[in-house]
Parts: sequence; C-alpha cells; structure tokens
Amino acid sequence: DTFNTAFSIYAKNIVPVILLIFMVFVPMTIIERLVITEDMYTQINDMLSNSAAINRNVLNIAFAVGMIELVVFIPLISGGLTGIAVKSIELESGKAAIGDMLHGSIEKIHKLAPTMMLFIVFVATGFVLVVPGLYFAIVYAFGLCAVVVTGKWGLGALRESATIVAGRFFKTLGFFILLVLFMITAVFMYSIIYTFIFTLIPPN
Repeated sequence: DTFNTAFSIYAKNIVPVILLIFMVFVPMTIIERLVITEDMYTQINDMLSNSAAINRNVLNIAFAVGMIELVVFIPLISGGLTGIAVKSIELESGKAAIGDMLHGSIEKIHKLAPTMMLFIVFVATGFVLVVPGLYFAIVYAFGLCAVVVTGKWGLGALRESATIVAGRFFKTLGFFILLVLFMITAVFMYSIIYTFIFTLIPPN
C-alpha cells in the first residue's frame, strides 16, 4: 500500500520529479565525466579485476567523487521527493509545485548533507559486523525525510527515523526491497542519460 501510494503521488507530480532527476543526475554525470578520465576508468576496471596494481591516487579521486554523490546528490533526490510528497498530501489537488521540490532539496541541503554523513558513519561502522549495518540502514533510512518534515537534522533526524520505524522493521525492510527494484530502474535511466552526455563531452 505504501509503495502504491508513493507511486500515485509521484505520478501526479511527474514534472517536478523529472526536473529533480535532471537537476541532480545531469550535474553528477558531468562532474564524473570531467574529473574521472577515460584512463582512470580503465585503471579502476583493471584494479577490480585484479589485473593491475592498486593506484591510490585514482582510488582517492574515485572515492571523493563517490562521497560527493552520496553526501550531496542522494540527499538532494531524497529531500526533493519528500518535499513533493509532503505538499502533495497537504493539497486537495495532490499536485505539488516545483518550488516544493526545491524547498525539500536545495534549500535544506545544509541539513541534509551532514545527516547523510552521519547515516553513512553508522551504517559503515555497523557493516563491520554485517547485521548491525543492515539494522542501522533500515532504522535510520527515513533520516533525510525527517529533515524535510520536522526541520531536525543530524542525530535528531535519525532519532525521528527510528521512531517512525519502531514496530515496523520488517514492513520497512520489505518496502526498501521494492525500493531497490525501483532504484535498479532509475540506474538504468541514469545510464541512458550518462551515455547521452558521454557523447557530448569528450574524455580528458
């Protein structure tokens, strides 16, 4: 039911959703394309296949780009979608404006980014023992949403997320399994956008 409700909300607000996707994925793709050269991609693939020695400079650059995507771009997506959903539920028409998407994303990035960093610390630390990492990932999964809805950030937002999930852990887990399937589709769309921009921006 939750997934169907979310789908219905975003289907009604397809224009701000599409704008949000392009607002985030296009700059992300351009940054990747300009910072990580074709030679770096080749070296990374070789290192992953154990056919080349580890190049720490290449790994550091790739890690930095990945962290920017995790700490900036992912919160922008989550915050924007939450802003759209909140306003859609409030309005009788169910249609949010582009400004509502911007309010949940760009206007709150100063709270979204540090909350995401804290989330990453908890999950990464927990995954050392595997099970705690999965637990933290589910319990604190709505931390970014809490930033937009309550205005809290950091530990305050993560505590709000834990309150939401309390007593609904396995339902939340099932929801995120469906969300992963949705994200696979989103990644496929991203690959199409990336391929298009790839043809426009020559490799360094």
